[in-house]
Parts: sequence; structure tokens; C-alpha cells
Amino acid sequence: MIDVYRNLICSNLLDVVLARQLRFIIENKLKGIFHLASEDLFAYGQFFEQIVSTVASEKNILRYNLFQDNENTHYFALKSIREDIPSSLQCKNKDIITYLLGEMTP
Repeated sequence: MIDVYRNLICSNLLDVVLARQLRFIIENKLKGIFHLASEDLFAYGQFFEQIVSTVASEKNILRYNLFQDNENTHYFALKSIREDIPSSLQCKNKDIITYLLGEMTP
């Protein structure tokens, strides 16, 4: 069983994308605070649903919970307002899922 939260909204990031972003920051001597994460937000439960629906033969392995045991929507996400990281080094949650399923390189 995999516990997921239906009321938790997240941003995500792949390690390979993070490495490319960090390399860009270092090579270009950028300064300041960087919030490195996916460009979009995704419900935690939906993120796992999309992966499990493709790779698992049994679809009922997700157990839905409420984060902090209440119906409120909670956010665990980073959102950047910086424009100095090129779009070629950005990703969306659908790109992350596609990569995790082995269907594409980041």
C-alpha cells in the first residue's frame, strides 16, 4: 500500500534536471536565491495515480488520506519568479512522469 494525500498540492523535480540547473547557475555565476522545482503544481495523489496506472497490474495500491487530517488544501511547493534559468532547463510534472515511466529523456 502507498499512502497518498488527496489534499496536498506539490511541485516536483528530477535529480537530473536539478543537476543541469545547478550546472547552469554555477557556469553563469548567477547569484541569489533559486527555487528549483517543476513549473506547475500537481496534486500528490494524482501524481502517483498516473505512475501506478501505467506500471502496476493492481490499481488499488494507493491509500488516500487527508494531509493533517482535514479537508483544507495544503501546498508543499516552490514557485520561482526568476527568469534567468532558460526554459530548456525547466520541466513540468507531466515531463517528470513521462521520464519516470522511461518514455523520454529529461
